[in-house]
Amino acid sequence: MLASRRAREFGTVITVLIIVVIAPVALLLTNLDWGSSGLHALHRTASWLSWTPLGAVWSVPADAAIGQWGAPLLKLLIALAFIGVLWIAWRVLVSRMLTTPQRAAETTAYVGLGWFGALPHNPGGAIAARSLTYLARDRRYWVPLLMIPLAPVVSVCSLMIAGVPGNIAALLPLPLVCLFLGWTIHNDLAYDSTAVWLHLASGTRGLSDRVGRLVPVLVIGIPVIAIGAVVTVVAYGDWRAMPAVIGVSTAVLLVGIGLSSLSSALAPYPATKPNDSAFAGPQNTGPAPAVIQTFTLVAILLLSSPIIALGVLGIVDSPEWFTWTLIAGVALGVIVLVCGVLAGAAAFNRRGPDILAAAIRAD
Repeated sequence: MLASRRAREFGTVITVLIIVVIAPVALLLTNLDWGSSGLHALHRTASWLSWTPLGAVWSVPADAAIGQWGAPLLKLLIALAFIGVLWIAWRVLVSRMLTTPQRAAETTAYVGLGWFGALPHNPGGAIAARSLTYLARDRRYWVPLLMIPLAPVVSVCSLMIAGVPGNIAALLPLPLVCLFLGWTIHNDLAYDSTAVWLHLASGTRGLSDRVGRLVPVLVIGIPVIAIGAVVTVVAYGDWRAMPAVIGVSTAVLLVGIGLSSLSSALAPYPATKPNDSAFAGPQNTGPAPAVIQTFTLVAILLLSSPIIALGVLGIVDSPEWFTWTLIAGVALGVIVLVCGVLAGAAAFNRRGPDILAAAIRAD
């Protein structure tokens, strides 16, 4: 299954995700008061695992021994179904391995123009279509997106271990996802490498470049906010907080996109080259990447802090602040987004030769 490079990199991402999820669990177990609540935690964990393929078959004898027959039969069916799925998967895998030459390169036939046919036929639409295509096919784009959920998981687990109530900790994941989602394009221009000369030689205006590159983030970010806000409010337990959740998340996302649009054109730094592994990085890049990454991330948090403060006031003072959080969050996000895109477009037009020179040096 790991014969292809894409499969190996995807497996690496999944492994990292598992390790990061296991780490807070291990920390939680070490801080658990085993004398008073340890046995109860073990019982709850065992009860949950008994309905999964991992523990279903082992819980059948114990349930049957105490006179339960409905639950053991269902768990036995789960175990048998899991064995059946494994057998089918094994058959498919072995058949593929025995009939597919390992050295044969896989080719994919694409029909139609894809995003290029769906989006407007102008420079901005073409750049947006290309960015969306890269997002689906280029490992340098989709691997970092898969890593974004790690930060909320670690943060929430750490807060809960520190004693923060679960409903309060539930308010953190969505803004964190929006923060890193908007921040991901802060060096997007460098991913083009020397191919950026096509933009300069064709006379592509900075505004078209900036607008086209932010489309994929909006395509992902808007559904994330829509779905994540509902999940967050359900976990928080108060539907009145919905405007605040949407306002804070929207502000963080749009502020991040605006500042990243400026940073990408104003201070690009060497990035992973095309066709390289997503986990490979350029050598001898100096302190510039760390400085730019930190500065951009901190700037997003600072500009979004007034909206976050309004949301906090809604929790500790009065729910009336929730509505103002939504209004102020959308307004601030749109203003920073427009200003960042315009400033980034001006920087792109002004620094075209410098951007190309930086790409050549990094190649």
